Parts: sequence; structure tokens; C-alpha cells
Amino acid sequence: MNHTPNTLRASGLIGLGLITLGLITLGTTASAASIANGGFEAGLNGWTAAGDASVATAAFGSGPSAGANQALLTNALNADDDLSGTNYNASGNAPVEVGGAGGLEEQLGLAIGALDALLAAAPTEGSGLVQTFTADTGSRIAFDWNFLSNDTSAADFAFVAVDGIVRLLADSLSATLIASGSPFGGETGFKTFVSDPFTSSGLHRLAVGVLDLNDYVNSSALLIDDVRGVPAPAGIWLIAAGLFGYLGAACSGRRPSEGGTAGAASPAIARRARRSRL
Repeated sequence: MNHTPNTLRASGLIGLGLITLGLITLGTTASAASIANGGFEAGLNGWTAAGDASVATAAFGSGPSAGANQALLTNALNADDDLSGTNYNASGNAPVEVGGAGGLEEQLGLAIGALDALLAAAPTEGSGLVQTFTADTGSRIAFDWNFLSNDTSAADFAFVAVDGIVRLLADSLSATLIASGSPFGGETGFKTFVSDPFTSSGLHRLAVGVLDLNDYVNSSALLIDDVRGVPAPAGIWLIAAGLFGYLGAACSGRRPSEGGTAGAASPAIARRARRSRL
């Protein structure tokens, strides 16, 4: 079967069109991370808790940022051990010691010592939440957080770890704390954490927590809410679609900015053809 140039061009354009459609569809349907119970509306289901972890409502005096519930983590012992003489523990579970086998780091899937480097000092105890989830390459994970503290003598701090990479959210000495309507004296107010894009598709791990630093007195807390996946942006796929559109125009025998009938001979070629016939 003979293929004319027009037939080949048509086939090429159809193929390029299908590729472009596929790229656009892929870009607009890229899935976000599959977080279970990211708003804590089902309690702590889907999460593994270590230490003093519970769910709080608006009655707590700060938050939630979305829905009716939020996660509350504290580094407070279940006793009146705070210098204020108040018990800030919310769940009845004691915070977990940091460092060593079975400590907070191991319970959150972190290497022992991973938390020491954040403030170049030794954290003593704390609480946290961890969840393993699936995410696509290029997507991100985000959540709202609020750090609360009574501590002005040591840098209690809150942290996040994505796939074992630990980052500081806030600490009680360097953060700007405003008056809080909660039992705690000050808070940062709700802020949003957004991770770097994931470089691979598959299983990933998110851990969050709050820690005592250098001592066991004066309590701090961390509120977490609206943990969510952020899909990869469609922009890269639209750029690719534009490229294939350009190639499609080239395949049709014309530049994208050029008018006229595709495949028509240029005036110069037509003049040379007439001279050759004379």
C-alpha cells in the first residue's frame, strides 16, 4: 500500500494529537498523596501515636484550622510537673524519652540521634504522630500547625520529618509567640508546612512531634490539622503539549505562525519551475 505525503502527515498529526491529549490528561489527573484521616475527624485512626497524643476541638481554645477536630501533642507528664502547677497532659500517656532503643525517634521511624542536630542540643522527652502513605513523583504533602509553649528558659521545639529528613517547625525561644486562648501561655498561630516534591512514587512517611530540650519542666504543645496531599502541577504537561503542538505544525509542512495551505510550493520554487519549462 502506497502512502501519500498527505496521508503520512495526517497519521503523524493524529499520533501527536493522541500524545498531547494523554499528556494533558496525565497532568490534570495526577493524584495527591493518600493521607488517611488527615483532619482527625475519626480520632487518631490511621496514625501511630507515641507519648501524649490526643484529639482536640475548638473547646481547647485554639484551632482547629479545618473541620471539627485537630491533633494535640504535648511534652507534658501526666502530673502537675509544670512550674505553673498545672497538668498540661491531655491523653494520660506520658511523653517518650528521646534517644536509645525504643525511644521516640525509633517509634517515629527516625534514626537514633536524628533529633539532636536541630538545635545542637539534647532533647529529653516528647510526643509524636507518624503515618506511612503513598504519593506520586512531583507531588507534595502539606498540613497546618500551631506551636504552643509555656517555656521561656529552654528551647522546647516542634519538628516535622518527611522520609526521615527532619526539619524544625518552631522553638520556644526564637519563635514569635502571641497570646493564646488555650491553656498554654503563647502560640505561633496556625501556619502551613509544605514539603519538597517527592522524587519517587510509592510509600513515604510523615512524622511530627514536640519535644522538651535540656530539661523536663515547662510544657509545650503542637496542634496539627488538615494533613493533605498536593498533586504535581499540570504546568509541565501543558508545556509538553505545546511542544508537541509545534512539532505537529512542523509535520504538516508549515510553521505555526505561517498562513496558507500546508504543503503548497513557495513562490520562489514556482518561478524556478516555470523557467525550467521555457
